[in-house]
Amino acid sequence: MMNMSVIIRRRVTRDQGYTVIMFDKDHVYDWPTTIREHNEILKLYLQDRPHEGILNDFTRFKLKES
Repeated sequence: MMNMSVIIRRRVTRDQGYTVIMFDKDHVYDWPTTIREHNEILKLYLQDRPHEGILNDFTRFKLKES
């Protein structure tokens, strides 16, 4: 069974914010999004807070929920 991971980051330029979703080096996608849209995407991919059995930035970097 293949273990799939996803990395989601926020990229902001002077004029526009983007959500960047990386599945691997060949599959990197970025979309212009508002911060609200970006936060909804984080929820969809379970990256918005610690989740049981999910490895994300909260578990990887031992972050606390705010």
